Amino acid sequence: MAFLGDNREKYLLLVQNDKLLIRFFWGQKEEEFYFLIKLVMLPLTTTMFLKSFLLTWLGTAVALLITAQIVPGFIIKTFVAALLAAIVIGLVNATIRPVLRVLTFPATLLTFGLFTFVVNALTLWLASAITPGYGFIIRGFIPAFFGSIVLSIVSSIINYFLRAVE
Repeated sequence: MAFLGDNREKYLLLVQNDKLLIRFFWGQKEEEFYFLIKLVMLPLTTTMFLKSFLLTWLGTAVALLITAQIVPGFIIKTFVAALLAAIVIGLVNATIRPVLRVLTFPATLLTFGLFTFVVNALTLWLASAITPGYGFIIRGFIPAFFGSIVLSIVSSIINYFLRAVE
């Protein structure tokens, strides 16, 4: 069980009876979302993949919220915005980042891999540009650069603990 949030918004993550409950509190308003972690009708490998996908998605969303608290200019307004941002970042990393890595290979080679930080920052910045009105904002390249470093560290730590849960 985890309570997260600030004065404007609070949410509760709770796993019970093969369900992941996310309960949002906005002032007097309360909403609940249930995600099935274990689906009986699916084969075991699909169920394990779905559970791993959901945990990684939620872990990345929490990592984005933590990064937004650490890096100035890196803004995530709500937990729902963090969930949406995690999906967009995943799509950008799957489609555009490989092309950028091929195009920037000479610079990466000359800098002994350090240019990868720039590619990561650009993909993160692009993901925030794709979702301008949804509460995921990065105000410039420098917050994107430091945000990508902090995000990779925080998400690595969170995913380490999530792998222990599985």
